[in-house]
Parts: sequence; structure tokens; C-alpha cells
Amino acid sequence: MRQKVYSPIKKHVKKARAVLDLGANIGIATNYFASIYPNAQIIAVEPHPETFELLVENTRHANFRGLVTPVHAAVWHEAGSLKLTTPESGAYVAATVVERSYDGDCVAEGIEVPAVRVQDLLAKLDGGQADIVKMDVEGAEAVLLSSSNDWIDSVRCLAVEFHADSREASGFDALMKEKGLRVYEYPHTVLGVRE
Repeated sequence: MRQKVYSPIKKHVKKARAVLDLGANIGIATNYFASIYPNAQIIAVEPHPETFELLVENTRHANFRGLVTPVHAAVWHEAGSLKLTTPESGAYVAATVVERSYDGDCVAEGIEVPAVRVQDLLAKLDGGQADIVKMDVEGAEAVLLSSSNDWIDSVRCLAVEFHADSREASGFDALMKEKGLRVYEYPHTVLGVRE
């Protein structure tokens, strides 16, 4: 975590019991959360199969302490499966949703992976609430924030890395105001904090 992109979260959340790391990649942020919140229950979600293997390996130490539960899935607004595409530059990079039709059939080329809803992940946490939800989901944040977003009511701090125009497409700023969260801008991440 040389860039310390998630360190601003600690300013707003001094103690955490439950963390969702959505788009956990190889586990760098997951391990960071495990180090600063040593008693927190952490669910780390990563869709790309090879990257998920690295996530499991890289969070093994935290798993010995029973902190991290790796989940191989993509976060989406409905459960099921969907297809991902990845850049040709390497296996351990971001994967993005290709497309999914409304009848549940995946269309287009890509890697088929399970899809899980944020509210279903929250249900696995003690009390069904998260102190922190970190979201780096390569553009899927627009869908997650603009549809079926009642799960935000169970979140104390939402940390989002926006991609392209997803902040505007999701109506993030108005949504945070509606949900009673204050917006804080940082170079890498935008936070919505319940104060």
C-alpha cells in the first residue's frame, strides 16, 4: 500500500467490526484493513479466477486469524452469473462486466463467474451491517449504486473508486445526501460517511 490510497478511511472510521472489500483484486486493501482493524470480520470479493487465487494466497495470514473470508464472485445488482472480460495485458488485472440480458442469459465473450448482491454479503456479517464497504469494481459501481441500493442504509462508510463517468451515471452525490452520508473527496477514492 505504498500509495496509501485507503488511509483516509481510518480518519473517518476509527474502529471497525465489519468490512466488505468489493473488487479485492490480489488482497492489498484487504490486508491493509486487516492490519488497521485487527478484530474486524472482512469479506473480500474478487471475480477473476486467477486473481482470486492470489487473493486467497495473499490473505492467508489474516485467514489464520479468522479475519478474512474470500468470495469468488462479481458484485452485481442481482444474484446469478455473468460474464467478465479482461485486458490482454495480464491475468492479475481488472475484470469488467461484459453484458447480461434481463432473462439471466449471459451474452458476449468472456469468463463466466458467479454474481452476488451486496445485500447478500451484508447478511453474512454479524448484525448485517458494515462499517466499511470499499468498492473498486471497474465500472459496475454505476449499476450497484443506481439500482437496488437499500443496502447503503446498512453501511457506515462507503469508499468508491469511480471509473469513467460512473459517479455521474450513478447519481452518487445526490444518493449520498438522500441516504444521510457526507461526501469526502480524496485523490483516489470518494467517501460517503455516516456521521
